[in-house]
Amino acid sequence: MRCAPTGLLLCLLGCLEACSTCTPHVQTVAALLDRCDGAGAAAALQAVPDSCRNDPELGPLASRLEQRDPEAARTHAEAAIRLLGAGRDAEARAEASLACRADPTNPDAKNLLEGNQSLRQSAELVQSGSASIDRCESAEALRQLEQARQLWPANRAAQDLLARLGRHDPEAARERVKAVIGLLDRGQERQAREELVAACRLDPDSDEARKFLSQIDQNPDVFLTARFGDKRFPYTVQPGDTLSKISGRFLHDDYLFYVLARSNSIQPPNSLEVGQTIRVPGSPSAPPLPERDASAPTVTADPPGGKYAGRTAVTLRARDETDPSPRIWFTTDGSAPAPGRGVAYAKPVDVNPPATLRFVAVDAAGNVSRIGHEVYALDAPCTDDAYRKALEAWRRQDAEATITQCNKALACDPANLGAGNLRVQAVEAMVNLCRIAYQKNACAEAVTECDRALKYDPGNRRALELRKQASECRKRGP
Repeated sequence: MRCAPTGLLLCLLGCLEACSTCTPHVQTVAALLDRCDGAGAAAALQAVPDSCRNDPELGPLASRLEQRDPEAARTHAEAAIRLLGAGRDAEARAEASLACRADPTNPDAKNLLEGNQSLRQSAELVQSGSASIDRCESAEALRQLEQARQLWPANRAAQDLLARLGRHDPEAARERVKAVIGLLDRGQERQAREELVAACRLDPDSDEARKFLSQIDQNPDVFLTARFGDKRFPYTVQPGDTLSKISGRFLHDDYLFYVLARSNSIQPPNSLEVGQTIRVPGSPSAPPLPERDASAPTVTADPPGGKYAGRTAVTLRARDETDPSPRIWFTTDGSAPAPGRGVAYAKPVDVNPPATLRFVAVDAAGNVSRIGHEVYALDAPCTDDAYRKALEAWRRQDAEATITQCNKALACDPANLGAGNLRVQAVEAMVNLCRIAYQKNACAEAVTECDRALKYDPGNRRALELRKQASECRKRGP
């Protein structure tokens, strides 16, 4: 059977007319979806004329709106933000496009594709903040990450890193630093750097890790001259000498052995030979440094950071082993305080959320504490009751109730640094009870207390180690 030529021509003309009418609508919807403008795409679909509703190209586009995968989109968007912060724009755009494919309503992907400058600056600050943490420069990291969050409040990477800054494990960091000493002595600088970065992530205020990183990264002569002046004297290595002993004797710091080795082109440092002549900063006749108080004070804020309904009076307390009244300096404008810089503490600080309170103390011997910080945010109904109850439980010394309430607060707001910090303190209180019981040889009680801590923090290294020791003690019996 053959079609009449006239009928076939009319059919083709009808198809062409329909295609020419529907194509602009299809293209508009597709373009809006590719830009992550889900609301615009939905409106464009509604505006499609009835004659185009059955267009085969519209169906898949509508499905992209209906069958969204927000979790996959979030993963791609976060990857895009990291790439953007590292200056890898093309890769960032590709990840943002994948985020749009997964969920055309994702706001971060939309802003990435539109080239939002605030998001770019926020991503770059997160990258810088992460690098500052890896160098144990916690004050600088805090400044960068808070600025990143101000530019882009939804920046989850900034929130996660700020939460990390609020969690410190100095003991685990010290264990990492101990391993570094042997690695550097054998000349294994790359492995030592990895351990130091890990130590900084465990404790961004670690002075020991920061000191070793400086010895690795800085010019050794510039490093030594800045601390000891430009004088050098020759020293002949004696039997039993090591670079650590020499730096301890003349530089009054055993840990400066690595920069001394680099200054004398000795690699690895443990290859030092008897009779070898090295150049040491200072003078061989310089008197040893007098014994002095070397412990820095500690500072705490009460109440700690968190979410509050309005102005809050915050009391700062400094404690020191020898000085009964160390001086405290604080700031509320985001800058880093130092002795003589900021406001001298004399009475409770009137904190008006949202605000970040930073504080530092100095004792009579000149020892300066680490810079502490607490973040005070405006009250949110979701976290107010739980965090308030957590504080009340903490004042009652009820660690388990504190953790339970902190968990509720964090479930509503994962960026609640006050709840995060309080939870860590409550777990550490449980670990300390385990340690005290073990020291009293109450082995069964120590196991019970360690189990309580491990219930809330299964990976707590101190609790795991103490539990193992207490279990062996219990097996041996009295």
